[in-house]
Amino acid sequence: MQTYQKAVCSVLFLLISTATVLHAQSPVFKKPADYNDYIVMEQTAIGRKIEQFNQALAGDDIKNAKKQHAELLTQIDISINKIGNLSDFKGNAEFKNAAFELFVFYKMIIETDYKKIMTIVEKEGVNDNSFGRINSIFTSIQRDETVMYGQFDRAQKNFSKQFDMKLEENELEKERKEKTQPEPAKP
Repeated sequence: MQTYQKAVCSVLFLLISTATVLHAQSPVFKKPADYNDYIVMEQTAIGRKIEQFNQALAGDDIKNAKKQHAELLTQIDISINKIGNLSDFKGNAEFKNAAFELFVFYKMIIETDYKKIMTIVEKEGVNDNSFGRINSIFTSIQRDETVMYGQFDRAQKNFSKQFDMKLEENELEKERKEKTQPEPAKP
């Protein structure tokens, strides 16, 4: 009988501990801007890791690319976990769900498409033949990402409208715009 009671107490303790840990991992936000920033911070963390991976790959440094690939997958898993544990904000689940779906999409392409690209670069290097295949994969990724990011963007705009919040570009968006804008003509 005593063994049974100990087992029941152990199971109850484990359940209470797990519930406490899971609840502790889900931050509570009072302001919609803080909730938005939390999600965007995770998106930015993933974006930075994607840039680091792309730089390593562009530098034809396959060893570093593999390292960056592993770190990128780790970051995506962390971000998926954080957003997955995030509560809705005052009844709005659309924004959180769109972020979660976007991050899961990132994980899928990193595990499959980016791995294919690494294999091509590792086996063949970057040459005329491999460049066409790599470019084709990136084009497919960009096409699919446009759809997924569009859903995320709409959800974020709906969230900001619902809570009367002004959106600002994040650091990563600003940097990307600066890189793609042509330099002013010199006199």
